[in-house]
Amino acid sequence: MLNRALRRFLRLLWRLLWRGALGFVVLSVALVLLFRFVPPPGSMVMVERKVQSWINSEPIDIQRQWRGWEQLSSNAKLAVISAEDQRFPSIAGSISSRCVVPGKRAETASGCVAPVP
Repeated sequence: MLNRALRRFLRLLWRLLWRGALGFVVLSVALVLLFRFVPPPGSMVMVERKVQSWINSEPIDIQRQWRGWEQLSSNAKLAVISAEDQRFPSIAGSISSRCVVPGKRAETASGCVAPVP
């Protein structure tokens, strides 16, 4: 009796974990696809500022105006992306580990398009 109840519980637990993981993957892919074509309604910094204003009882009006990548200056593009990778604008974010050879220029045949310092 206990063994049967334990098996039923484990089966239920496995089903819940499996569905949760599947739901997470589906939701992640759906959000990426959605925000590929639709501008996001805000950023986490905007959410943080809004929560701070609620905590401090200070009204805040968050304003935003999204701009296309082409409308940003080269310096603004580099500033936005530099926390991740300063070579991002020139390599379009595609660099593999085989491209990282100190002091040598990366080869274009291997898919690397930027000089590596």
